[in-house]
Amino acid sequence: MDNDELSQEDLLSDISTAGSFESIELAVNDPGHDDVIEYSKQFINAPIRYMLNAQAFEYYAHKVEDSPGPSTYYYLARCYMLGYGTLSNLELAYEYMISAVNLLHPGALHDLNLLFRSPSYPNRRPLDMAYLVSDYNFRRLKITSLLMSASLGHYNTAIKQLLDLSQADSQWQDMINHLDMIYTNLIQRYFEGDDRHLIDLQRIAMRNAQMLQANADGSDQIDRIYADTVLITENELFQDAQNFGQDTIATICNQLGILRTIQSLQPTQIHHKAELISHALTYFKHAAEFNCTAAYYNIAHYYDQFVHYGNIITTSKLQLLTEAAARGHPLAQYQLGYQCLDSSSKREQLQGWMYLMLSSKLGYSDNLYLVGISYLREDCRFFDCANADLARTMLKLAVFSLEIPGAKYSKRECFLLGFAYQHQLWLDDMSDITLRVNRQTLAAHFYAYAIVKHFNFYLPCCYLAKLIKKENDPSSINYIIALYQLAINDQDVAVKGYAYYRLGKTYANRSSDTYYNPSKANESFTKAAYYLQKATNSINGQYYYANMLLQGLGIIIDKIKAIAILNTICNHMRHYGDPYQSYLQSKARCKLNQLH
Repeated sequence: MDNDELSQEDLLSDISTAGSFESIELAVNDPGHDDVIEYSKQFINAPIRYMLNAQAFEYYAHKVEDSPGPSTYYYLARCYMLGYGTLSNLELAYEYMISAVNLLHPGALHDLNLLFRSPSYPNRRPLDMAYLVSDYNFRRLKITSLLMSASLGHYNTAIKQLLDLSQADSQWQDMINHLDMIYTNLIQRYFEGDDRHLIDLQRIAMRNAQMLQANADGSDQIDRIYADTVLITENELFQDAQNFGQDTIATICNQLGILRTIQSLQPTQIHHKAELISHALTYFKHAAEFNCTAAYYNIAHYYDQFVHYGNIITTSKLQLLTEAAARGHPLAQYQLGYQCLDSSSKREQLQGWMYLMLSSKLGYSDNLYLVGISYLREDCRFFDCANADLARTMLKLAVFSLEIPGAKYSKRECFLLGFAYQHQLWLDDMSDITLRVNRQTLAAHFYAYAIVKHFNFYLPCCYLAKLIKKENDPSSINYIIALYQLAINDQDVAVKGYAYYRLGKTYANRSSDTYYNPSKANESFTKAAYYLQKATNSINGQYYYANMLLQGLGIIIDKIKAIAILNTICNHMRHYGDPYQSYLQSKARCKLNQLH
């Protein structure tokens, strides 16, 4: 979330009108997808963000006194760094970020450099919210922290940033090459025991000492970081590699695997890609031999690429993920959790939930969403009884949190909160400060936030479009259609089908002189029926398919088949605690009673 510079007075004075539909100015031209996302930002309500930030800070500030963990330290650091729910405080941000780094939170390693600035690399934060260091030390810190973050599985941004830096100006390239030379010579010295590598190390050490002396900035902050954290300094590396512990060798090998992977992505290395990928696998294997948990995950993640380029791996991808998960790697646990949930075996499904609960220790968004849902489930729940208050807390924390790297779904909690507030479901607790905002505005905020922050989940587009439609503003029709068209990109056939269904409804609206188009309506309904029919395991997909059968939209009317589908929804399908699916199941039950 962006920083919210709102006082409590601002909050209470603006809360009744902020983000109202009437305040939104609409463009008149047909918008593209980027325009729709930009337009949706206008529904994101600053007072609501202020409240969510404050609630998240209060939760983590309390938890750090009781049962601190990597996610608690990390999000408290972000609160103090960005002023979320509290005043910005550089020292506290540093303290908590370092604590998260030492517990190997990949997000904390990724964000560590945000606490620093240098003459050539200014920070967007206020000057007093970043420590000033030399350009050389800033580059040094950013590369080493991003590299460790990437080696732990933070691929989404850490590897991309390192790849961009490796193709940036010569100073960044030199720094990366310098670190690469140190690591490569150390590992060769360790495994081969060749004195030539020791001579190379001594030469590199001398150059490094000269660089550090030439770039001294009168601040010990960088040295303080390396002393306080798991990051390795060059001075620690410049000893006889034969004396290194296995943990250090494993860490270096794992990071060398990432460096070779990044090199293989560079356009200038296209003719050496196969060789570089083979070297990456070799380093990952060395790291795994020395019990590096992340190396097992990295081999599994790049497994298909390794095999594609002719490398032989005797262990299966599933075995590697299982080994990494058993050793506590959160991203491996997350991936295995979803794989197990797709199993027909109840035992494996339970194991899947266990994996997903374990992976939530890093506090990423989709994990917290799943924890929240588990508080509402009637089965496979790890808690004694359902608890809507805890579910609501977890879902709000999920909105506040960043998304897990490689998330299977993203920002589903935003849709669920928006839908629940809009329909007054289990969030109807009048002690909730969030309800000082009217429900329509609340729902629009969460739908819009999901759209802006989404990676792969488009259902909120449909529901924001429905809210806009209720305002009966003719100029909004362009955006309504564009939102449905954006939702068609969803890989879930139930969501894709529903988007076509809503698009058909829009074109079939006779009251619209401009967009009433029976041909387009029928085309959309036909596509909707095709996709919804395929969504056999989805309550929402089958519910709207039954509706289409009853109305003859894009398909021949078949009341008998519709009743059979509604009966299946009511008696044989389970909502697993999901309020959206539960709501549609109750609607299916009402419709079935009417038909009988």
